[in-house]
Amino acid sequence: MKKFFYHSNKLILLLIISIFITYGDILCQDSSKELDLFSYKSRLKFGNHLYFEKDYLRASYEFREYLKYEDNDTIRFRFANCFYNIGRYLEAADNFKSTFYNSTIQDESRLAYYKSLFFSGDFNLFRNSTRNEIYLPEKFLTDVNRLYFTSFLMDNSVLPDSGNFISTFPDSNKNDIRNFYIQKKIPEI
Repeated sequence: MKKFFYHSNKLILLLIISIFITYGDILCQDSSKELDLFSYKSRLKFGNHLYFEKDYLRASYEFREYLKYEDNDTIRFRFANCFYNIGRYLEAADNFKSTFYNSTIQDESRLAYYKSLFFSGDFNLFRNSTRNEIYLPEKFLTDVNRLYFTSFLMDNSVLPDSGNFISTFPDSNKNDIRNFYIQKKIPEI
């Protein structure tokens, strides 16, 4: 009986070894596929998926991990835009700066930077930043100027000259802007 158990244990051991030899490669492949899920390329794919699904918080995490391995202006822009879309405007503004120079999207990044500062609600910071002309996007200068003048309607700052103020806006909006300007200048009692 002892011999039987001895031989059956040997047989089981041989069976386990042969299974491991036969299927070991498959087991290793599965674990390498699992590790591949956390590669920087997989993180980029998942980050883009989350971004287009508007899951900006989780997308920002995936983009951050990707950017540790690859430098990509589009992903840097999306990374900053994630913060913009979740209302973390100052963090977005800081990250938009990373694509200000030597980038094909530098004007878009600069506009997004100013929009982020504007929506942060710190209008003094926003206006001070617009005075730093090296950041102003040539392509979107009119848009930044509109934000600049609109910022005066948003806080208790003294309004600039009405001529420059109103002329910045398109004709379709001038009447509304003029009315806002007058209401701010001479509030109804």
